[in-house]
Amino acid sequence: MNFDNLQLLEQRIRSKEHFISLMQQSSAQVTTSFVNPFSVKVLAEKPDLIRQIDHFYVDGGLYVKLFNLFGAGDKINRCSFDFSSVACDFFSYCQNHQIKIALIGAKPEEITVAVANIQQKYSQLNIAYVRHGYFADAGQREQCFAEINASGASALICGMGTPQQEQLIVAAREACPQVRFFSTCGGFFTQTSLDIEYWHPLMNRLGLRWLQRAVQHSHVRNRILRDYPLFIWHYLKYALKQRRNKDNAS
Repeated sequence: MNFDNLQLLEQRIRSKEHFISLMQQSSAQVTTSFVNPFSVKVLAEKPDLIRQIDHFYVDGGLYVKLFNLFGAGDKINRCSFDFSSVACDFFSYCQNHQIKIALIGAKPEEITVAVANIQQKYSQLNIAYVRHGYFADAGQREQCFAEINASGASALICGMGTPQQEQLIVAAREACPQVRFFSTCGGFFTQTSLDIEYWHPLMNRLGLRWLQRAVQHSHVRNRILRDYPLFIWHYLKYALKQRRNKDNAS
């Protein structure tokens, strides 16, 4: 992991309250994304992409604990784009203020069911544009941007996995000037296609969402067993380096 790039990313990390305030008050274009021990490793190799995302939020309890123990910034709390966190705030706000939104991500059959489930929960939500997250070429992506412009959407939520989702919202900011708020959402659409109440109440209350996902999805199990221990090791090395640099500077 590139520690310099990790520091660059962590300088942009904010807490849940910041996301909620930002989505309600943003008048200029803003890009936001969410990171966990897997995605932060991917982004740490892409400093140019990090610089084009205005704010990051931490959607996993492990990273939150490490950041609060060793990070140089203010203490944060978990912030995830799902119905256990800020997705409820986002959709409620958009529905109450009749904000047109565009949703991109997941497989074709997943996004169709996910949108139906979302609209069942938020019957007055103005979903102006929907598309799955698979693009055969640049032409299809440009066509997507043209359709978003035609839809009049002013907020875009994208769930395509890292770094594809971050790359798409960065490109969309340039191509869709009327969209003000851009955010990634990871696996939210896939989860929501399975069940609008995806999180089991007990798992949610005990903070064991990671365990539920590990049981349900093999790729999550692989990440927890392979990537998360490596992340802890690399993050502790990063924190030690940061502390040494601070001691030397003083």
